[in-house]
Amino acid sequence: MKTVMNVAKAKAKLSELMERAERGEEVIIARRGKDAVKLVATHEAILTKPNRANLFGKLAHLGPVPEEALTPKPFREDANMTPPPQLA
Repeated sequence: MKTVMNVAKAKAKLSELMERAERGEEVIIARRGKDAVKLVATHEAILTKPNRANLFGKLAHLGPVPEEALTPKPFREDANMTPPPQLA
């Protein structure tokens, strides 16, 4: 997708335009109705959608994440909800 925006509007939305460029979108800033510059992300800044590999990448040394750990468990009304005993 290509985004073209004039300079005044681009100044107000610079953070948004940077995020778009980091996601790989083509971002053009125009002056007087003509394309002037193209906003391009550096290789290190390119954002990707979070996936299981990079979401848990920092924990990789602990082993694989079981599938049941990724799915929320429903609340059970009959669960034992008593607080733990106080330590003396």
